[in-house]
Amino acid sequence: MGGSDAISKLAPVVRRRLHEEVVDQLVRAIHAGDFPIGARLPAERELSATFGVTRPVIREALQSLERLGAVRIAQGERAEIVQVTPDLIVEKFSESVRILIATDVDALEHFKEARLVAECGIARLAAERANETNLGPLRLVLADQRAAKKRRQAFIALDGEFHAAIARLADNPLFTALIRGVFNWLSGYHIASVSVPGREDLTLQEHATILDAIEAQDPEAAESAMRRHLTRANDLYRRSAAAYTRTSRSPRSGSATTREKETSQ
Repeated sequence: MGGSDAISKLAPVVRRRLHEEVVDQLVRAIHAGDFPIGARLPAERELSATFGVTRPVIREALQSLERLGAVRIAQGERAEIVQVTPDLIVEKFSESVRILIATDVDALEHFKEARLVAECGIARLAAERANETNLGPLRLVLADQRAAKKRRQAFIALDGEFHAAIARLADNPLFTALIRGVFNWLSGYHIASVSVPGREDLTLQEHATILDAIEAQDPEAAESAMRRHLTRANDLYRRSAAAYTRTSRSPRSGSATTREKETSQ
């Protein structure tokens, strides 16, 4: 009886594809420092002989490493080991995130919630670490956004820059990459056009309140101001998304040209 119970916990052995084995060995070699940043891997022919596999298998393994962000492949050159950065990591899985948001009805709300938690904490850290030396870029971005109020695309782009500038004040490159990634992921999501009088003015006012709290080095006020800002923006988004859903289901719904991005937060 005991033997049967033990056997039931075992799983079938999964046969891995050859290129996956090659990837594993090359990753281990990179981790061990055998191929430092900037070094080039051996040519396909040499790797093929070393691993005892065909060149197409090597080519597939190198393409997998490129997708991981571990190497750069240029036509006619050997693969080069590159420095993996937070920005590169976010870039590599951005398309997967966009597909997730487009295909999972709950994913968008999950990202909104995660962003709220993350940015409130980032705003707190930014207030703790702000000083006259590092506040300049954040002030400049807000000034530029005020000047771009009538230029919608520039206004939206500077909105993302404002949040990224706060992340830079927190002095953690992971935060900056995450915030840039969030704006990139959400910018392609289309919802119904909505007209909200004074929305740009309200966004600027909320940004100014966040900046004031950070300048005052008040973590509680900075976190609270960011929470109010994102909660208001999320509520607006939900109403807009609901309107889009109703319009898209209507037989008289407009064409795709009647939709526009509503990501300014």
